Amino acid sequence: MNSDDINTEEAENPIIKFLTSRYKDAYKVAYGTISSGNSIKLLGVIVGIAVIVISLFMYSHINDKMILEIGTIAAVILGGQIYLFGILICAQGQLLLTSIDTAINTSPNMQKENKIEIIIDNI
Repeated sequence: MNSDDINTEEAENPIIKFLTSRYKDAYKVAYGTISSGNSIKLLGVIVGIAVIVISLFMYSHINDKMILEIGTIAAVILGGQIYLFGILICAQGQLLLTSIDTAINTSPNMQKENKIEIIIDNI
């Protein structure tokens, strides 16, 4: 039995196939979570800009400086909170990625070559 036969046997092993499929799905979930967090951060920026634009529009019609101050404060608070929520979602995705990497690297059912292949394929 040479090394090519061993790699072929490992590739056909149902446990390796199952774990590979599971880890690939987990990576998709983690990257989806990170993408959702990035979208929420973008939404926070858009909401903040929209509130400032609305306050500028109101200021142009009413001409009261208090509207600009309230609008700016509201934009920072509202947009900032949404942005921070997006950061938390991204952090959850990053934690999930590290958990998956740890699970792969500590798996007793996989050879080093299989571990490297899964991690490289999902970067």
